[in-house]
Amino acid sequence: MINGIDGFQKANSVVVCDQVISVESGDDCTTISQSLKISLESFLAINPNINCEAMFVGQWVCIDGSVTN
Repeated sequence: MINGIDGFQKANSVVVCDQVISVESGDDCTTISQSLKISLESFLAINPNINCEAMFVGQWVCIDGSVTN
């Protein structure tokens, strides 16, 4: 769950990542979340510091995890 209207998590949120993948050519936040059949909101919640406009090949992103407040 994302806290706040701007999409940023509260400072006291804890993200636990259980599985990561490496970004491949052509990947972006939307294509990764769609290919994994998870919502973009959930993907962004478990990747709170990701810059979807500046992803690069080889970057590790979380694809399975949880957020606690």
